[in-house]
Amino acid sequence: MFTLVAAVAFVLLTLANSEISWPIRLLPLVLLATGDIVAWFVIRPPVMRADALEVRYINPLYGRRMRRSEVAFVFRGLHFQPGRAGGTWDKSYLFATSDGTVGVWCSASWFGDDGITEFAGRLGVPVRGNFSARVKDQVDPKAP
Repeated sequence: MFTLVAAVAFVLLTLANSEISWPIRLLPLVLLATGDIVAWFVIRPPVMRADALEVRYINPLYGRRMRRSEVAFVFRGLHFQPGRAGGTWDKSYLFATSDGTVGVWCSASWFGDDGITEFAGRLGVPVRGNFSARVKDQVDPKAP
């Protein structure tokens, strides 16, 4: 926000100088506004949403969705996150189907247990697990 204020101030301060062309006056405003908008989209926190048809994990860099009717339970587990050095096991909430297939997952670092429990309650599904089981794409549907 400060950068936009500085860019607008630059435009206003240069109005008295007729030697500075309008494109030069507006260039800092356009560049800084674009940078601020991109930064806002990248750093905003992810959101979990559900409507009558689907459950969505909305994140600017990554997003997943699955049909609401397919969600059978939410599992607390360690989800494998592939990376350059092989990958890591991240504490995650995994939204799974009745056969245990993981459709949507979100990191536990972004969402509190109370919030996910309430979200699962609104979906009408149980929450299982205790962040000890390692999961890639399949959860044991009979796991407690």
